[in-house]
Amino acid sequence: MKVITSMIAAGVIFVTAGTAWAQDNQCASRAEFELKQHGLSMSDMKDVNWQTERFAAGQHNADGTVSGYSFYARPASCSSGQIVIEMWPNCGVQDIYTHGGCKIDGVMSTWF
Repeated sequence: MKVITSMIAAGVIFVTAGTAWAQDNQCASRAEFELKQHGLSMSDMKDVNWQTERFAAGQHNADGTVSGYSFYARPASCSSGQIVIEMWPNCGVQDIYTHGGCKIDGVMSTWF
């Protein structure tokens, strides 16, 4: 019985983590489109990370509503740093930039 309980618990953790990741990368097609606009592709990216941004849960927002999504990755052409694509909840692009020494033609680069 203990083994079955552990297997069920592991399954719940896996499903929960999978659900969170699926929500984080729901703007993947838009990120891919933006990368292509700058001569890049998702397959060129290393250390890909998605983040869901949420309004703080509080008096006027009890559920922590999604305020946007962020895509972070290191293009193969960059030995350090990342490209960042910040998006609204509808996947419209708020900002796209590089930082940490990564430079891509046509993309703003920041020092931080």
